Amino acid sequence: MDIYRFWDTFIEPVLKKLQPAGIVEIGCEFGKNTRNLVEFCVKHGATLYAIDPEPKFDVATWEQHYGDCFVFYRSLSLNAIPLVDRFDVLLIDGDHNWYTVFNELKLIEKRCWELEQSFPLIMLHDVGWPYGRRDLYYNPQNIPEAYRKPYAKKGVRPGFPELVDDGGLNPHLFNSLYENNYQSGVLTAVGDFIKDTEQNLEFIYIPGHHGLGILFPVRLKENKELAEFINAFSISPVMIKHVENIEASRVNAEIKKLEQRATLQMKEVEVSDLREQLSVWERMLTEMREQVAGFEEEREAQQEETECLREELEQQVTALRAKEAEVLDLREQLSVSERTLTVIREQVAGLEKEREEHQEEAERLREGLEQQQAALQAQEAEVAEFRQRLDDKERAMAEKDQQLQKEKNARQKEIKHLQENLQEQVSFLNNKIAEIQKELSYKDALLVPVRKA
Repeated sequence: MDIYRFWDTFIEPVLKKLQPAGIVEIGCEFGKNTRNLVEFCVKHGATLYAIDPEPKFDVATWEQHYGDCFVFYRSLSLNAIPLVDRFDVLLIDGDHNWYTVFNELKLIEKRCWELEQSFPLIMLHDVGWPYGRRDLYYNPQNIPEAYRKPYAKKGVRPGFPELVDDGGLNPHLFNSLYENNYQSGVLTAVGDFIKDTEQNLEFIYIPGHHGLGILFPVRLKENKELAEFINAFSISPVMIKHVENIEASRVNAEIKKLEQRATLQMKEVEVSDLREQLSVWERMLTEMREQVAGFEEEREAQQEETECLREELEQQVTALRAKEAEVLDLREQLSVSERTLTVIREQVAGLEKEREEHQEEAERLREGLEQQQAALQAQEAEVAEFRQRLDDKERAMAEKDQQLQKEKNARQKEIKHLQENLQEQVSFLNNKIAEIQKELSYKDALLVPVRKA
C-alpha cells in the first residue's frame, strides 16, 4: 500500500483544488496515507471515512485525537461503502482483484445515486504492474468461487507472466497464477466498469510506484485549475512505456533488496541461533570451570587425606613388619614343636616295636608251654614241679606284662598330652596367622588406591 508516495505530487494538490467535504479511503494498513488525509481534513474542515478490516494502528487513539474529522469502519469495503454518507473523493488501495474493485465502483455509483450526489473523483492504486492485470487475494475465501482465479502463495517478477518459485515480489501473498486473464486485475476492473456505467467518465493512468489511476466525471474539468493539473499528468504511450521500464528496474531493485533483506534475516536468525548456542556453550564452560575448580579443591583435599593415609599406612606397615617378625618367631617355635613331635612319634614307634617283640616272645613261650604240657602228661611229677616253676614264671611274666602295660599307658597318656598341647599350639598359630593374613589383606587394599595415585 504505497499510495502515500503520490501525496506530495498528486493527491494533496488535487484535494486542495477540489476542497472535498467528505473523503473516503479504502485500505489503511499502517496509516501512512491515512494520517496525511486526516490532517488535511482537520485543516480544511472535512471528514475522512476510513475503511479497513484489519488496521495496523491504534484506531481508538486516532478517533479520540481527531474527533468528528475521523470516522473508521473496521470492515470489508463491500460491506462498509453502503454506510458512508458523503463521497467527494475516494482513494482505493484495498484488495487488489477484479471482483473487489469492480464491485467497489458499482457500490460507489449506487450509493451516490441513493444520496443524490454526483459521481466522485476516485484515485486507484496498483493499476500498473503487478496487479493491473493480475488478481491478488488477501483472503481468497472472501471472493466468490466463480470470480476467484487459481492462485498460489508465490512471488511475482517483472517480465514473468507466471509466478516464480523463489523470491520475487509479495511471495507471502495469494497471487493468481496468471496475468491478463479475463476479469483479472485492478486496471481491468476499472475498464470494465467504464464500459458498464452510464456515467461520463475519464481515466488517466500515472505510471510509477505500481501505477495510480484517476477516474473522474468529465464535468470536473469545469474546474479549470483542476483540469490543467490533471492534464499535466497525461503523457504519451511512449513515455508511459519508458516510465514503466524505469518502474520495472525499480521493482527489480526492490525485489533484490527484499530478497537480500530476507537472506539477511535468515542470516540474522542463524547468527541469533549461533549466539544462543554460544551462550549455552559459555554457560556450560563456566559450569565446567566451576566443576574443575571444585574437582581441584577435592583433589587437594584428597591429596591431604592421601598423605595422612600414607603416613598412617607407613605406620601400619611398620607394625605389620613387626607382626611378620613375630610370625617368623612363632613359625620357628612351631618348627621346634614339630621336631619334638617327630621325636615323640619315633619313641612311640619304638615302644610299639618292643610290645610286638614281647608279644612274639609270649607266643613262643606259649608254644613251648604246649610242648611241655604234652611232656608233663607223661611225667606228672615233673609236670607238677615244672608247673610250679611255670606258674612262677607266668606270674613273673604277668608282672612284667603289667609293668609294660603301665609303661605303655603312661607313654600313651604322655603322647596324648603332647598331641593336645601341640594341637593347641597349632590352632593358636593358625588363628594368629589368619589374623595376620586378614590384616595384611586389609592393608594391601588400602595401598591399592595410593599406588594408583
